[in-house]
Amino acid sequence: MPEFEAALESLAEGEIAASPVATRYGLHVIRLDARARGEILPFQTAAPRIREALERAAWARAARALVTELAARADIRGVALEAA
Repeated sequence: MPEFEAALESLAEGEIAASPVATRYGLHVIRLDARARGEILPFQTAAPRIREALERAAWARAARALVTELAARADIRGVALEAA
C-alpha cells in the first residue's frame, strides 16, 4: 500500500509513527525495527522459487476445482455450500 510504504520511508530505525496510518485495510500503528535493502536476483536464481510458487498455485486451483465439482454432483441437504 502506498500510504504504508510512505510512512515507512519517513521513519528512522527504531522509530514509531507519530499517528496511525490509514490504508484500505484499516488503521496501522507502525514501528520500523530495521531496514534490509533488497536486490534484483538473476533469473537462474529466482527460477526455482517461481516454479515452486506456480506449482503450489496450480495445486490449489486444482483442489478447489475438484471440491467444487464433487459438491456440484453430490446430493447435499440442509447445507447451502454456495455461500461458503
